[in-house]
Amino acid sequence: MLNSKSSHLIGVIIADITNEFSNQLIKGIDAQMKGDNYKMILANHNYDSKKEADLFDEMNKMGVDGFIIQPTQKFLKTRDKYNKKPTVFIDSQIRIDSDKWVKSNNYEAVLDAMEEMIKSGYEEFLMITADPSVLSTRMERSKGFYDAMEIHDMPYDDYIVDEKITSDEISEFLSKNIHLDKKTLIFAPNCWLLPILYRSMQNYRSLIPNNIGIVGFDNREWADFAYPTVTTIVQTFTR
Repeated sequence: MLNSKSSHLIGVIIADITNEFSNQLIKGIDAQMKGDNYKMILANHNYDSKKEADLFDEMNKMGVDGFIIQPTQKFLKTRDKYNKKPTVFIDSQIRIDSDKWVKSNNYEAVLDAMEEMIKSGYEEFLMITADPSVLSTRMERSKGFYDAMEIHDMPYDDYIVDEKITSDEISEFLSKNIHLDKKTLIFAPNCWLLPILYRSMQNYRSLIPNNIGIVGFDNREWADFAYPTVTTIVQTFTR
């Protein structure tokens, strides 16, 4: 390492290592690195910008050759403190005019999905989402929802939650906002939210999916095994 001035290590910092999308990312990165004789140092910031900054600092001190990061919106303040190393941003886009990034079409996917739900006859819409300001992907998904509602002049409500939200709290929100005389669509744009939402809907199970529809994001297994059934938007990879 000292002779070559290269560690052949890449720092990989992921937002949430537990979801299926992140698992696919890590597998793909690992497969590519093996072919190029690199190894990864993997960490998870769990949407915590301070933890993200600490991980970035530690990996810099380890002498990594570069970074692959799924960044929070506050990451640029951290990165600008250091001499720049080659960096690729995954999914979350925080600077358009520089750096390299790989991302999915979150906005278009949600806009298209909501328009399909409108065509299917849903009359009212609810979105339960984690704070959109933390990640650009959350912003894009939320904007796709809001724009679809505005374009088609559909009634909607939203509920911004944190990671500590309980199914009882969501159930209370639903009891105040679901009108049983209207066909209602509930959208959960964060994969970890769908199981909590589903548990909160015990009193409405007989109405799913005919009168109440559920759309998740990246919950492929739920679309296959949940009963009553749900719909989910799935991110896929192409080269």
